[in-house]
Amino acid sequence: MSAQRTERLLNLVIALRATRRGMRREDLRRAVPQYAASPNEAAFERMFERDKEDLREIGVPIVTLASDVLVDAEDAYRIDAGAYELPPVTFTPAEVAVLGLAAHVWQQAALAVPAARALTKLKAVGAADDPLLAAGAGRDLAGLVDPVVRTVEPAFQPLHDALRLGRVVRFSYRRPGAEPVRRTVEPWRLVLRSGTWYLVGLDLDRDAARVFRLSRIEGAVSTVRGRRAGPVPEESVVLDALHVLSAAEAPARDGAEVRRPARLRLRPGRGGRLRAMAVRGGHDPGDGEEVELWLRGGPGEPVSGFVVEAVASAGVDVAVLEPDELRDAVRRQWQGVAAAHEGPVPEGSPPPADDEAPGPVVHGAGATERLSRLLAMVPFVLRREGVTLTELAEHFEVPEKQVVKDLELLFVCGTPGHLPDDLIEADWEGGVVRIGNAEPISRPLRLTSEEAVVLLLGLRLLADVPGPHDRAAVTSAADTLSALTSGQQSPLGLIPDPYGPPTHAATVTTALVQHRRLRLRYLSAGRDELAEREVDPYRIVSDAGRHYLEGWCHRAEQVRLFRLDRVVQAEVLDVPAGRGPAAQPHEPRAPGGQVPHGAADTSVVLRLHRGAHWVAEHYAAVPVVRAGHDAPAPEGALDVRLRVADPERVVRLVLGLGGRAEVLAPGAVRAAVASAAAAALARPAPAGATVGAAGGVPVAGPGGADRHPSG
Repeated sequence: MSAQRTERLLNLVIALRATRRGMRREDLRRAVPQYAASPNEAAFERMFERDKEDLREIGVPIVTLASDVLVDAEDAYRIDAGAYELPPVTFTPAEVAVLGLAAHVWQQAALAVPAARALTKLKAVGAADDPLLAAGAGRDLAGLVDPVVRTVEPAFQPLHDALRLGRVVRFSYRRPGAEPVRRTVEPWRLVLRSGTWYLVGLDLDRDAARVFRLSRIEGAVSTVRGRRAGPVPEESVVLDALHVLSAAEAPARDGAEVRRPARLRLRPGRGGRLRAMAVRGGHDPGDGEEVELWLRGGPGEPVSGFVVEAVASAGVDVAVLEPDELRDAVRRQWQGVAAAHEGPVPEGSPPPADDEAPGPVVHGAGATERLSRLLAMVPFVLRREGVTLTELAEHFEVPEKQVVKDLELLFVCGTPGHLPDDLIEADWEGGVVRIGNAEPISRPLRLTSEEAVVLLLGLRLLADVPGPHDRAAVTSAADTLSALTSGQQSPLGLIPDPYGPPTHAATVTTALVQHRRLRLRYLSAGRDELAEREVDPYRIVSDAGRHYLEGWCHRAEQVRLFRLDRVVQAEVLDVPAGRGPAAQPHEPRAPGGQVPHGAADTSVVLRLHRGAHWVAEHYAAVPVVRAGHDAPAPEGALDVRLRVADPERVVRLVLGLGGRAEVLAPGAVRAAVASAAAAALARPAPAGATVGAAGGVPVAGPGGADRHPSG
């Protein structure tokens, strides 16, 4: 059925490309064999209307014009030749390689289809030197760099459609700790920030620019009748609205604001998260005991909740030397945790279980995607004499059997009449492909605005991904694509990481290119400790805005992922590295960038009170579905399941939340949290620290005011 539809669409394209004066519906019904076979006029009309929309979706510019034969004649149709053809453009082999990576970025996202279609269209042009060698270079590069972005939020597609169509939207939005509120928004842009998608737009109810996290949109997104009042504001206006996202995490700089030091004492090799924060603040603590952070604000001012959580999560491994207000705030967090975990688990709490819902499915390509390949394959073969069947399959990344099927479909299509002299000539005798009599589709099809924008954003993301890809090629390919989209506003945007690339990314890249072993000093998130590893690097994986080294860890004797921003030191050894597995997409991780679940993982049930609901979003936790006999969660609380490889990670997470999160199951993890809080409170004040007011402060309950920036 799909092949018949592709054949019908291709015949329609050829018919409308071959006419200069346009064709009326009755002419098209005779010219396209599949239309002639339709049982009645109504069936033909439905088929033709669907086909027009499908062709326009992939960028075929069908125009409607009044017939000049009779005054009252029906409309006629043709394809605008100037708008159909891709402008003269060539790419170097390096640019072809990075364009392939840019399309690969969206392989598990809602934008995967337009990204793949854009790359297919550009393959009609190939590279200025040797397009086949360039394609091979791209596959080799994909084996060393694996960038992925996801669009798992249900609100993404309707918001993206509304942006393209210029529509106002309405949705329910839940802020942390509050009830959902209906919002009516004139959308300006969808923006990606560290793996999280945001909508920037004009909140019509408040007449002000607002930023909405897509994961907090509940229910369906509907469009409001009519179109937006005016064009999308200039990029500077959008960036001003987005300032709220980057301000919370941007590192403090000398002279930029009032700040004061915080001195911490850590156990040797422990406190990995705090050591990483110290490095980002400009102080490299190594594995020494004392660490210095910088806090915003002057003496006596409240400490950021983000910093308090980070320090409190270290538990017994940290002692605050100064200032008093940080030490007191951390102690309140521990007191809240201890109070929340006193006594037995609340009656009716659900047991741990593995019932996570499957992730979103990205549907494969259909008839229109096959048509895009055919419209690229024909000009490519006409441009390159003597291309073999094997080379053609490799270039378009499909099996040889599929190329044969495509060629078989070509020679049953042609200009109206469909006599032998009207049909396309396709031959692959001896393994060499030849195509003739295909003038109407001899030129490559132009990229749509969406296709070009998706590739452009993929290139901009790639510019921030560590790895051996050619940065100059990324820039030049982006410049070429930008010229194709001149005057068009992008519905998508990107906020760069305020910290820039990971410190040791260049060293890791060198080891990858030279196939050498690495010695790493690594801050383990699972154990919050500093450890030395020797790793044979396989590739760099970028997922959800985070960058990882995938390689064989000789200590664990398994393939492991190492977050590059947790690498404290990296050294390339004069030892050949073992070769990694063949290039293939890595296993999908959760939206927050977690490593895939394993059979030995622990399922933990958490109760999140107001101010801690961000945990469900950040760690891709699954809401608990309650049985009829289970007691409901308290008002404002959310019960979720979280699967972890190391329960110690949950212990540290809960220690930092100060009673706003409670472990309900399993009992061993709940007991570990209570024990860790008690041990932290019992630790004596360190030498050299002044005694604060912690002993007399009340315990922070579940409704505490501190909040994570993600919330």
